[in-house]
Amino acid sequence: MPTTTKNSNPSSDVNSDGGGGPDDGPETKRIRSMPHDVVVVVGGVEFPCYRLPMRENETNRIEFPDKCPEEWKLFYRFIDPEKIGQAVLDAEIDEDNAIVLTPWFHEFSMGRHLDQCDEVLGRKTMELSHWENGEDIVDLDNFYYAVSSDESFWKVEKSQCQSCENERKSCFKEMIDLLQFSYKYDLQKTQQSAELALSHLIDILEHTSDLFDMPTIKAMVQLCLPIEKNRHGDFIPISSKAHRIWHNSFAGVLEPHREHLAAETINSNELAPLLLHAHLLREMNTQKSIYSQEIRKIAGS
Repeated sequence: MPTTTKNSNPSSDVNSDGGGGPDDGPETKRIRSMPHDVVVVVGGVEFPCYRLPMRENETNRIEFPDKCPEEWKLFYRFIDPEKIGQAVLDAEIDEDNAIVLTPWFHEFSMGRHLDQCDEVLGRKTMELSHWENGEDIVDLDNFYYAVSSDESFWKVEKSQCQSCENERKSCFKEMIDLLQFSYKYDLQKTQQSAELALSHLIDILEHTSDLFDMPTIKAMVQLCLPIEKNRHGDFIPISSKAHRIWHNSFAGVLEPHREHLAAETINSNELAPLLLHAHLLREMNTQKSIYSQEIRKIAGS
């Protein structure tokens, strides 16, 4: 069942002076008695709205030429002052709309609503990871250790089940998309759950190397850039966001090149993906060798 977060106060971020209980307060009644006083134009479609703390110009007109009108309708259900005080809201954040709503909530600095989207998308990422009991984990700090018991979904061979292989690749792509999305909108829970799941897949590269194609590797590298050298000559990311990807996947890749590569060269994003790709290939071959040795020991015992 899709994860859903109820929105207990649709205007808690943008209309702090509004109501919030089951009965209409004086402010709510006052708003409903007034005509709309701002026009929002989304993708060429005009929507009369009540004044909100947005970026309005002198004509009380806000334009989003590249946005979708249907997305605005969905978003406005969460902030429409006419709905303040309703006991039962018709607006909920779930897996089907969190991706659409996140950019709007981010646009208007609606932190509480962004946190709700993050909660939903973080759990969706854990479910996509297909680790045992991953969808039931509340404490992300323990996610890495709690989900490592079942790897069968990711170890499936194409010859065994083509539909399973297609689902496997689809889930992985969606995880990478959510990881990039989480960085763009600073969704920390989603970012953490995606990075942890990714760490697991790198740990079993002998089964998952086919998933790490060059577009995926470039996406991972881009999250770690730009980098710089500290006073000891070590490469470090300028942003602290990609902490887990940097330390688990990329820091060791650059270490042998610290003497003869400049940070500017790495930041061009041309060489770095090739270095990471070569590193993952070496890791895959090492893991396959160990895996083969373990199978031979079992067969000989």
